This record gives sequence, C-alpha cells and structure tokens, in this order.
Amino acid sequence: MKRPAPGHLSGLLGLPLLLALTACLPEREAPPPDGFEIQAVELEHAVALAPGETALAPAERTALADFLARNGGAGTTVRVDAEGPSAADAQAVVLGALRGMAIGSTAGHLAPGAETRVRVAVVRQAYLPRACRADAEAAVEGGRPLGCSNALNLARMVDAPADLTAGRPLGPAPAGPVARAALRYLEQGGEATLSEATSDTKASSVSSTAAPSPSP
Repeated sequence: MKRPAPGHLSGLLGLPLLLALTACLPEREAPPPDGFEIQAVELEHAVALAPGETALAPAERTALADFLARNGGAGTTVRVDAEGPSAADAQAVVLGALRGMAIGSTAGHLAPGAETRVRVAVVRQAYLPRACRADAEAAVEGGRPLGCSNALNLARMVDAPADLTAGRPLGPAPAGPVARAALRYLEQGGEATLSEATSDTKASSVSSTAAPSPSP
C-alpha cells in the first residue's frame, strides 16, 4: 500500500483548521441592492391654544393656513397630535378649524403631559435610494455613500419644502432667521425643525413691520 506524501497529508490536516478560522470571522453585511424605497417625510407646526379655548385665534388660524399652503397639497396627509391635560379637547378644536378650511385631516396621537400642546403634521411619501435611508439599517461599513443626500434632510434645511417643486413670487429670505435656522441645524446635528425657522420668520416680520419710533 502506497503511503500519502507528507505535503498531501499536511494539506488534509490543515483543511479543518482553515474552516474553523473562517467560521470565527465576523459576518460582513452585504450592501443594500440598487433601487428605491418609500419613506415618510414629516413636517410639524405647533398650534398655540389657550386653556378652555374653543376656537383658534385669528393669528393662529392664519399661521396654520400658511403652513399648510406651503407644505401641503397633492400626495400629502395631515395629522393632528396633542398632549397634556386637555389634549382631546384641543385636538378637536384644531380638527374643527381644519374642517372649516376644507382640509381633510386625521386625529393622531393623544399623550399625557403637564401642558397642553397641539402639533399639526404634514406627511409626504418620498422615494429614496435604499443606500440613503435615514435609519440605521442602511449603514454599510459604518456609513452611507459619499455625497448621498435624502429628502428628509433637504426638507429640514429649507424654510418651505414646497419651493423645491414650485417657486413663490417673494423677495429674498430674511437673513437673520435663515442664519439662526442654519446654526441650529448644525448645532443639533441636523435636527432643526421647520417650526423653529417659522417662528423666527414670524418674529422678524413683526419687528420689520412695526411703526418706527419718532426721531428726536
């Protein structure tokens, strides 16, 4: 009987060791397949409502209508969330105001809280590349492809996302509120909300339209 050559025998003995080492290696996550998927892009507007108030104040109604005109429209849904001791009543007031504007909406979440707050959310479905999703599952090798942006970040960085598809005949944006919104966006890691920029714009508008004080 012919004995196997020493080199052949060592190769056979090394095969189980190689398989064992391969099994100990960490699994590599496969990159997501090419293509697009649908993800919700949500923008919120805070509605100020005094305790026991049964209707929106004219200024709040105008601000709400302006928010919906800029960010609503075809392909969007409107949801009303509320929290606090009078959450259900406050939600009903805002839903009634939306019905009066002939805007369809749905009652959202009711949550406990020390103070009554109402938020109107406009939700739009956006098509995003699978590699650019905003959730952690999209991360491959610890990050996203270089230069990859998505509609969620874009919606947070502009004052009126509807301007991306249809412009508006207005002058340049006020420099102060835009600069403050950009600074908040950088400080909060991309979490600056549209309502903050909107409140700054309102404050700027009020100060710019105030009557000038008489000169001595």
